[in-house]
Amino acid sequence: MITVVAALIPDGDRFLVTQRMDDNPRHPGEWEVPGGKVEPGESETEALVREISEELDVRIEVIRPYVRVQHEQLDFSVHLARIVGGTPRCVEVQRIEWMTVDQAEALTTPAVDRAVFSAIRRLGLK
Repeated sequence: MITVVAALIPDGDRFLVTQRMDDNPRHPGEWEVPGGKVEPGESETEALVREISEELDVRIEVIRPYVRVQHEQLDFSVHLARIVGGTPRCVEVQRIEWMTVDQAEALTTPAVDRAVFSAIRRLGLK
């Protein structure tokens, strides 16, 4: 099982989504909640802070766990977070958008992110 973490970063009724690079070997060009794999020796929080810094060049504060989704070989944990330093920019992603859950559900996404969007609809952005 691979442990993956993602940041749910809300702004009112919208949240941050990113588009994978077209040359990404898994799900090229698809949209997702930003995050990545937990490396050996890292906590989920440490991994999430590192991944968001690498992908978007911002510092985040992880507020609390939001939802956990298990899908195929992934243990996918989404944490509510907020940006505490910088402005998101595309570093390891193709595009960045702030979207409502309706907008996000209309995107082409990996299956695990569809489950996350359903959770956001069910739980709200609180």
